[in-house]
Amino acid sequence: DDVLRPLPGPCACGRPTLALARIEGRADDCFWLPDACGRLQPLYPDALRHAITQAQSGWSAACTLQDYRLTQQGLRWQLCTQPVLDAAHRGVLQQALGELCRSAGLPLPEILDAPWVAEDATHKRRRIRCVEKPASQRDMESACAF
Repeated sequence: DDVLRPLPGPCACGRPTLALARIEGRADDCFWLPDACGRLQPLYPDALRHAITQAQSGWSAACTLQDYRLTQQGLRWQLCTQPVLDAAHRGVLQQALGELCRSAGLPLPEILDAPWVAEDATHKRRRIRCVEKPASQRDMESACAF
């Protein structure tokens, strides 16, 4: 399912159908982090892509990413890049992702390096993928109630 943001009012063209302000991305590709109250809040794929793209501005062609994958597993994110980046460039990417989290009022997840593994070319390429959401505060309290 797509996450859509409707315009607050009618379309300027006069059509009565729903007008969209923007498409945030796929709901199943949202990353989730707990806010200060322990409620899970989404980070949309487009925001994550934008942070990665902006972080590369000014990089030489040799360092610019040909491809990447960012995967969420609970409170850990795995970052795979092609080509493999040096520590300084990886740090720039991690800093950009951290700033995105901070601007949303969310904690910085642990971002781990992961080796690049070529995927099956017959499958849809998904650069940003949530494999496992973190447990919410409510889930953690339920688990501890026993």
